[in-house]
Amino acid sequence: MDDLISVIVPVYNVEDYLEKSLSSLLIQTYRKLQVIIIDDGSTDNSGEICDYYGANDGRIEVYHIQNAGVSNARNQGLNYAKGKYIYFFDPDDSLEPDALWTLYKQIKNGADLVECSYFKDFTNVKEEVIHPEKKISSQEAIRSLLLWDGYLTSFCWDKLYNKEKIGDIRFDSKLKIGEDNLFVFEYLLKCESVIVLDCPLYNYLIRENSAIGNVYTEKKKDSVRAAGTIYEICSKRSMMHYEAKIHVGLASFFSYANLLNTVPYEKIKEFKSDCKFYIDSMKVCSCGLLWKLVGIKMTILYKTAQYIPFLYKASGFIRRKSR
Repeated sequence: MDDLISVIVPVYNVEDYLEKSLSSLLIQTYRKLQVIIIDDGSTDNSGEICDYYGANDGRIEVYHIQNAGVSNARNQGLNYAKGKYIYFFDPDDSLEPDALWTLYKQIKNGADLVECSYFKDFTNVKEEVIHPEKKISSQEAIRSLLLWDGYLTSFCWDKLYNKEKIGDIRFDSKLKIGEDNLFVFEYLLKCESVIVLDCPLYNYLIRENSAIGNVYTEKKKDSVRAAGTIYEICSKRSMMHYEAKIHVGLASFFSYANLLNTVPYEKIKEFKSDCKFYIDSMKVCSCGLLWKLVGIKMTILYKTAQYIPFLYKASGFIRRKSR
C-alpha cells in the first residue's frame, strides 16, 4: 500500500446516512487514504458530524463551503487531492470493507480506470448489478457508455481514477444531472485500457427523493444537455458519430418517458414545453440507426413515445401490470 488514494466526499444535508457512510469508508482494508470531505453548505447536522470524524481520524480533511452544488464540491475536492489515485464517494452510500483495496490492486495491473459492480440498496433488500469481468480498450468502454448498455456505467462512484489522467478535467457545475456522465466520458478519452470487475463493492442507496429517482423534475433536461456536449466532442474528433447520436436520443427518451409516467402534471405549460424539448432531441435518431445499434424492442418503445405518447403511456401501464 505505497500509493495514496484521495477519496472525495461531497456532503449536503445527509445527517441520517452520514455516520454509516463514513464508517464504511474508514474501516477500509486499504488504509493509506486522504479523505476530503466538502460540506456544501449543509443546513442540518451534517457539518458537525463531518467535524467530529475529522477530529478523530487524521486522514480526514473537512472543508466547509457555501452551497454551490455537488459538481462544485467535487471540483473543490480535486483541488485539494494529493493522492496518486482518486475515488469519488457519495455520503448516503456505503462501501464493502475491501472495496478500495480491490480497486487499487486492479489499477496497479496496468489499467487507467477500474470499475466495480455494485448493489442497489433499497433499504430493506439489496439487488446485485453484476458486470462480466474483463479488461477492455478505452474505445470499447466509450462505445458502451454511449450506447447506455449498462456495462460501462455513467456513475463516477464505482470507479478508481488516476489523478494524472484526470489532469484539468472537472465536473460541469452548470449541470444538475448528467455531470458524472460527461466527466467519465472526458476521462475515457485519455485512457488506453479499462478493467471491469464482477464483484459488487459499492452499496448504492436508492432514495425516493434522490436526483435520479422516479419523480420527474426539470433538472432531467440536463442529462440531455450533457449528452449533447458529448456529441459535440465526438463530432469534433470525428469519432463514434452514430453512437453519439444514440447517446443523445436515449438520454432524451429516458427523461421523456419519466415525464410521461409522472402524474399529475401540475404545470401544464411547463409540461408541454418539456415534451417539445425531448421530442425535438429524439429526432436525432432514425429508426434504422436505433434498430442497428440498440435493437427492435427499444426502437419500438422509442418511436412510440416520440410519435404516439398516449399509446406509450398505456403500454407502460400494461407492462407494469404484467410483472
